[in-house]
Amino acid sequence: MLLFVNVVSTYGQVRKWPDEIRLKDGTLVIGEIVEHKPDKGYLILLPTGETKFYKNEDIESVRDRENTQEGNGPIVINNSNNNSNYNNNVNNNIVVEHQTYIDTVVVLVKPKPDLRGYLALVGGGGSSLSPLKKGFGMFGLDFSYLVTPYIGAGLHIASTTQTPYSIGTYMAGPMLSFEVIRGIRVETKTMLGMGNINLVKTDSIEEKHSIVEEYLKTGIKFSYAVNAQVRLNLGRSWCFLFGYDLTGAGKFIKSEFYAGLGLRMFR
Repeated sequence: MLLFVNVVSTYGQVRKWPDEIRLKDGTLVIGEIVEHKPDKGYLILLPTGETKFYKNEDIESVRDRENTQEGNGPIVINNSNNNSNYNNNVNNNIVVEHQTYIDTVVVLVKPKPDLRGYLALVGGGGSSLSPLKKGFGMFGLDFSYLVTPYIGAGLHIASTTQTPYSIGTYMAGPMLSFEVIRGIRVETKTMLGMGNINLVKTDSIEEKHSIVEEYLKTGIKFSYAVNAQVRLNLGRSWCFLFGYDLTGAGKFIKSEFYAGLGLRMFR
């Protein structure tokens, strides 16, 4: 980030200009005499940094640094009474002009790095697609970290209750992230892992046979998920998630929407 600062400075606030040249037209020039050519004139350094030569025929008098009355420059005093007799006590019709200059200073400000990761508590629900077509609820933890501004990795742990089963999934995988406008990112993840399918106890006699039969097919299963979400960063510490998951664990396939609140972390 570049920060431009205008600094107003008046030349001569520190340095005092000791020499004076009084011209015949009444102008008093204050500066520092750098060269004197007796047969031609004086070369004087002005407070602006320029040098100017005044011919002898245009000069009324010259005051050297020992006799000069001290004062801050840069000032040019125009005496409009055109009196050829120089008098230090004459103050009528005197105009003092301070020449002010504006310099531009370029300051390089290093912005604070953005937080690259978050840990969110998410919850939602949806419908299973196979083998049981019924609704369910879900809650879990979602952790993501951006290695570059666009590429990162995610870890997702979730628990789904779908009677007569309880399904837990543990998955990780790569993530793509794009900032559409400042503070809002669109992200997608493709994750692989494992799913743990457990049977929920039931007292229904009619279901006992099918429960025993399906129980033999439960346990640790290969799981996968495809995820798309929108992440809204809330200041530097928090974020809000809203997304969609298509998840499979063994022969179970579920479609769900979720939302969550996350804590941002890691620079």
